[in-house]
Amino acid sequence: MKYLLYISAIILLCSCTREATPEEVDAFIQYHVDQKLQKIRVAKDKDCRRKILEDAQAHIDSIIIEELEIDLLDSIVEVERPFRAERPAYIRDRDTSKVRPLF
Repeated sequence: MKYLLYISAIILLCSCTREATPEEVDAFIQYHVDQKLQKIRVAKDKDCRRKILEDAQAHIDSIIIEELEIDLLDSIVEVERPFRAERPAYIRDRDTSKVRPLF
């Protein structure tokens, strides 16, 4: 009985609808095509903006790094090599005596 009620309700709803005219069908199709095109345009626009920002950021980063390297090279002072120690005026003779035990 329950199923009979559901089936009759579905048949009643289907019989109440009317046929769509070709203009309505075309308008319906055009509406959905426009909606999909709008979604694609928004996605492409977002992707394009993201790429532009990434390229600009890379360009700006390279300029900043270049400026920092120039400033760093200007601030580095070359250190002179240390001088060699002078040799003593005399050279001690080697001790050639034999080693004696301490105890």
